[in-house]
Amino acid sequence: MRSTPTSRAAAMAEIEVFDLDQHLEDWANAGGSEREKSNRHTLVKGLNQIGIDYEKDMIVVNGPLSIDLPALKTLPDNLHIKGDLSLTNCTDFEKIPKNLKVDGDLKINFNDKLKEIPKDMNVAGKVTFSHCRRFETIPNKYTFNGPLFVLKCNNLKELPEKMTVKGYCSIIECMQLTHLSKKELTVEGDLHTMDCLRLANFPEKMNIGGDINLENCRAIQVFPESIKKLGPVPEGKQLFARQVNIKGTNIPFREEQRLVNNPPYGLKLLVGISDRKVDATVVMNDGEEFDTILAHLDRFPKDDIFIQYKDHKGQVVKGIDAGGLSRQAFSRAVPCSKC
Repeated sequence: MRSTPTSRAAAMAEIEVFDLDQHLEDWANAGGSEREKSNRHTLVKGLNQIGIDYEKDMIVVNGPLSIDLPALKTLPDNLHIKGDLSLTNCTDFEKIPKNLKVDGDLKINFNDKLKEIPKDMNVAGKVTFSHCRRFETIPNKYTFNGPLFVLKCNNLKELPEKMTVKGYCSIIECMQLTHLSKKELTVEGDLHTMDCLRLANFPEKMNIGGDINLENCRAIQVFPESIKKLGPVPEGKQLFARQVNIKGTNIPFREEQRLVNNPPYGLKLLVGISDRKVDATVVMNDGEEFDTILAHLDRFPKDDIFIQYKDHKGQVVKGIDAGGLSRQAFSRAVPCSKC
């Protein structure tokens, strides 16, 4: 039976045609402030210049996308980037959109609002969070499909109970980090947690594909049992000694020497004083505490700091505190002429 013109028109009316241009225009106009609306319209213009399509309920961006829009708070939902996605100096960016898919790397640098990543975020390459002041949550049982690099995210206190990284994992100068995953951490490459001054707790089970660097993790006083159990690194049919760097930790000297002389099976220990400089370190002379600390906090008001003193020869001696101001620093201070 052939359809009549009337029935064909009715059927066509029932088919919803997605207007991508109108959808993005509506999204841009939904910004909370005029500044955010302006940033959203700038982004939409940039998307159109790169080239966009609508496929399988996803907004497809046909190339890499680099964003530097301070008032932008989020991106459109269901976004598929065919390349890298970089958000730099997007200080107000507070929410990763639903169903974000990135075929390349994801970089989020210098951000003040983003707290978490969603479970449905799918990034094929390396994920970087650098100087993200409020970033604190990775979903439990989350899998990173490539390397993970986290730098100076000082609100990150712990990793989820279980987490997998299909590449190397570097977490550097995250001053509030106290725990890695409590139950299980899987990293297919090297694990680096340098200069995390409060890190002292490790998972019950660790699966690490390469070497481990714990340099300058000054809260570590005991060599982690889960690392002792790892053994050598397998490469093909061969086994190679796994290098574990514990320089600059607070593992006692005698214990370090015992580990070097009688290392756990398959491990090679690097011990001693670290020559790495921690950016959070404040070096001062006796009697200059007020001016030195105030100058640092004026520049970095949210930072934890590690205090070190110079001796009478001007050489830096061992630090007296990790992760915050100590009573010793105040007891050694002298009255300030500016007070």
